[in-house]
Formats: sequence, structure tokens, C-alpha cells
Amino acid sequence: MAATTAVTALITTVIGGVLSQDRIDSLFGDDDPTESADSSSAAAMVEVEVDYKHVSESGKAIAVDVPETWGAVDAVFGGIGGVTSPGRGLRSGPDPMAVVFASDETVWVGASTQTFDDLGVDALDDAAVVDLFEGRLEGSVYLPAHGCAPSVSHAPRIGEGWVGAVKAWQDCSAIDGWRAIEVEMISSDRDVYVYVQIGLAPTTPDEVGQRILDSLSVLPAKLPTE
Repeated sequence: MAATTAVTALITTVIGGVLSQDRIDSLFGDDDPTESADSSSAAAMVEVEVDYKHVSESGKAIAVDVPETWGAVDAVFGGIGGVTSPGRGLRSGPDPMAVVFASDETVWVGASTQTFDDLGVDALDDAAVVDLFEGRLEGSVYLPAHGCAPSVSHAPRIGEGWVGAVKAWQDCSAIDGWRAIEVEMISSDRDVYVYVQIGLAPTTPDEVGQRILDSLSVLPAKLPTE
């Protein structure tokens, strides 16, 4: 992550919120997409059948199901508020190098076994972990700045084996029906931390976000320890 003065100043303004590398990148990119006819109405999101494939980053530590037409690349693990420990990242999307998840259809997954001390999670029970992560996601400044409105109808569910919080947003970047989803969670046995960002186009069903979470697998032994 480039250590510029602007980025440093931005990070210090996020109190209790989460700021990922993808967020930092997006703040300095072209984030003014032209609204298409297909995305001009929430009615544009119709039920479609999606075929999936399983992708992973090069270290084989993180794997997830994504739509068959999406590509996948390794991604930087960094820029998450309060997290300084190492980890690995995976990004996938129709253009996997696109990083503005408030306007580029994409998923970014970061995982680490070393962040528990960073966030003070070790001493917390499950309920306290949920409260902590809910507060961090509620403190987001990035998505409201992109016109995203909070949404309860588009949030996927965290599956068994995980403890954490999900925050969904809609109508991002002035695109009616665009959804952005953030997830922060730890495994129930406290061996891995995961942070997820998902951006879904108006014509992509919510099922895709749920499939991403349901299919997510992380192998702690393959994550960096220092």
C-alpha cells in the first residue's frame, strides 16, 4: 500500500470503521460511471440463473465460488482499519483488476491468522465479537460517500462456523439497484479472521453474494505467520 500523505490522512479519519486496500485504491480512481439503461431502475434486477466456478489465490489459502464468467487474481491484504498483521487476499470479478466495489462488480476476500491481537478479539465472547464488528462496519465513511444507502434486504447470512457481522448497501454510485456488501468475521474456533467486500450489479442476483459466503474456505496453515 502506497504510503502517501493523502492516504495516511484518510486512514486517520476513520474512527472505528474499516478501510480496505480496495477502498484506498478506489478513492484515487475514476469513480463516476455512466448509468446504463439496464441499471436505471431497481426493476432491472431480474431472476437469472448463475453458473459458478471455484477460484483461489496462488497460495491456495483462500477459495470461493464466483460466477463462471469472473476471473481471479491475488490481492493485497492491507489497509483494514486497526489491522497491521500479515495475511493473503483474493479478488475476483468480470474484470478482476477493477477495485471500486461501489461501481465495479467484484469480490475481495482477505484472510489472516494474526489479527486477533490487532483487534482485541481474543478476550471477547461471540456476542462481543458481533458487537465489535457491527460497530466497525457501521462506522464506514467510504460507502456513504459514494451515495450508498443502508439496506437490510440485500445482506447475505454468515454461515455456521463463523462469528461476525454483515453490512449491505444499495444504489451506490448513483446506480439504481447497485449493491455493496461488507463482511467482517472470525472462525468460531478463533483460528482465522476474514474480511470480505462484494459489489453486485443491478442485474446480478443477491444469490451471488450468499454463494460467495457459503462457499468460502480458508486454510489457516497456508496463511503467513510473520
